[in-house]
Amino acid sequence: VISQTELVCEQVYDLNRKDIDDIIRGLLGMRNLRIVQKVDIHMALDLYEKHKIKFSNALVASNAILAGDHVCIISYDKDFEKVGLKRVEPKSIVR
Repeated sequence: VISQTELVCEQVYDLNRKDIDDIIRGLLGMRNLRIVQKVDIHMALDLYEKHKIKFSNALVASNAILAGDHVCIISYDKDFEKVGLKRVEPKSIVR
């Protein structure tokens, strides 16, 4: 997910490395942000096949599902809605 953050900052917002570094460090310093590193490959494969989503998104989705109902995905990719996850676009939270 952090790599996707970098990708969006670079490709969508055309930010330089210093700005991207500052943003990611800022995210990591947020009190209410918890980095979860659980992935269920079998669940991801099921989501990939059943919902016809990108495999990388299926991995992130499996992580979010395992983390619980309180998770919100911050992404432009609508794949997450296909599996029933809450999603907000980065532009709605970035100022």
